[in-house]
Amino acid sequence: MKSKNIISRKCIITQKVIEKSKLIRVVRLKNGSYEVDSNSPGRGAYVSRDKKNIEIIERKRPLNRAFRDNVDKKIYAQLIKILEEA
Repeated sequence: MKSKNIISRKCIITQKVIEKSKLIRVVRLKNGSYEVDSNSPGRGAYVSRDKKNIEIIERKRPLNRAFRDNVDKKIYAQLIKILEEA
């Protein structure tokens, strides 16, 4: 029997490879806008669903580094809200 492949991605905060279902995706669309937890096509960055990451997100702004762009504060606010609910 074939074993089922588990899709995994790297968290931009912890640098750990984690199962994709346990991550939140932030994507930059072709028009330059950003979406949180989207399946849209575009360049994506993944953040693990861990409340410990809230402080790091607020302090270091890792999405700016991942996308090499200034990500709007609204996107960070959406991401923090999702992490607080987790």
